Amino acid sequence: MISRSILAISMLITILFSNTHALFPDYHISRLKNSAFGIEKINIFLYFDNVQIPFYICTTVLIIVIFGILPAITSILHFVITFSMYNTMLVSEGGDQINMILTLLIIPFCLNNIKLNGYKLSFISNNLFLKLNLLFIKIQMSIIYLQACIEKIYQKEWNNGTAMYYWFNDSLFGANIFFKTIFGFLFENNFSLFIITWSVIFLEFFLSLSIFMKQKNRYIFFCISFLFHFLIFLIHGLGTFFISMTAGLILVYFNNTISFKENIENIKTLINFKTLKNDLYRENKF
Repeated sequence: MISRSILAISMLITILFSNTHALFPDYHISRLKNSAFGIEKINIFLYFDNVQIPFYICTTVLIIVIFGILPAITSILHFVITFSMYNTMLVSEGGDQINMILTLLIIPFCLNNIKLNGYKLSFISNNLFLKLNLLFIKIQMSIIYLQACIEKIYQKEWNNGTAMYYWFNDSLFGANIFFKTIFGFLFENNFSLFIITWSVIFLEFFLSLSIFMKQKNRYIFFCISFLFHFLIFLIHGLGTFFISMTAGLILVYFNNTISFKENIENIKTLINFKTLKNDLYRENKF
């Protein structure tokens, strides 16, 4: 299952390309050990005095997930790893939380397919529970976009159309000098700034309606949302957020009754303007 591998890649990048002791400081883990309650106790970081041990456990499990080995077993381990990392990292972002939630929601599909190769997993099932589970995943992604849209509307900077100026020029998450040189003028002009700011709000609103769309429109919005999150990655540097959201977009916008490859071919056909032009010509001719 491509989405599982993408989610694992996101977490693997986080743990491999970050300073382990800065990401999982000892004093922070000690505090978590003293306050752990309920489900928090499945956090593997709480059971070792040396942070390198859970580091290697996380890395090993994530690599196994990426290669799609024994999904029925690794799906549970995958969730334990993402849960542990998200709840132990001193600094986390929305992509890590989405990663954890989607990893949990994918487990029933993995348990329903007892196979050695995870890439042969399918969301196609007559099982009512699994159908409802897939619907819940789609609703979850829709709520994420709807919540983001609503929260922006009630914030002064987004409401008056100036929010993107502050994000574009933010000292930590803002654009680098390359993008500021090329596109900076768009964020200095009141009219273009207002259009860009409110375009984000409208886009998130329409993305929240994905579960009501026809499949053709879902493909279109997959391309738009993929580009949207890729631009966030380029400008704001949120790489793992982009990767995690891509996994979620595949679950929501792709047709779950056909293979990943067939979905990609459908998207290629949809954005092939030459094919579209020929189809329109044939329709008008006959």
